[in-house]
Amino acid sequence: MEEIIEIVRHILDEHHKYYTGNTLDDTEMIKELKFILKGIKNYLKKGKESKKNIDQIVDDLKKYSKDKYMKTYISNFEEDSDLSDEQKKEEASYYFEYLFKHEEHPH
Repeated sequence: MEEIIEIVRHILDEHHKYYTGNTLDDTEMIKELKFILKGIKNYLKKGKESKKNIDQIVDDLKKYSKDKYMKTYISNFEEDSDLSDEQKKEEASYYFEYLFKHEEHPH
């Protein structure tokens, strides 16, 4: 199982590099991420893993991608931004979760 998780992390790393290197829209990137995670979940359901284990693995992979996204999001703030580091993290987290749930930018 660890090998599968490492392979998926590598795929997520490459996906993130592609996203940042080609300046994809955040919405498209998140939709693709959801598609990847859904595929992993469906693959794992075919095995002997429990639903709880599968959900934990997928949640961990989502968090892994979210952390990468947040770092990129925060790095795009202007240096003279009035927001504290904590506020930047909160905004990045909110934005990721909103896009993940609604697949569109907040209004």
